[in-house]
Amino acid sequence: KFSQMKVSNFLVKVVPSMFSCQGQDAFSDIFEGGQGQLVDFEGMVKLEQGIRIPAGLSLPLRAKVCIFHEGATGYEDSFPESSWEIMEPYVDSISPVMISSDQPIFIKLKGRGIATATVPSFIS
Repeated sequence: KFSQMKVSNFLVKVVPSMFSCQGQDAFSDIFEGGQGQLVDFEGMVKLEQGIRIPAGLSLPLRAKVCIFHEGATGYEDSFPESSWEIMEPYVDSISPVMISSDQPIFIKLKGRGIATATVPSFIS
């Protein structure tokens, strides 16, 4: 959440940390799905489909956020000294362990990087 930003109408994109934030292209050097997105009125940017790791890069790797704000000549490093580590998603636990075949159930997954888009359905 970008609650401390004192500018309006700005875009955010996500790039591998080895790239620099520059230029006006919302799609240059990005992770797939990390293209320039407008920050909403709550200061949030939602990457609905998450980000995809390009071919040739392997996990874990680091990402950073670039900001293009009103009055800037291009994208800039949002926090030049910081980046985020991107790691492989995994399932740590599933509950319940046993179920009855004639009753509806709610399955709870715990882990890292788990989302509805990641685990769309179970096959029995």
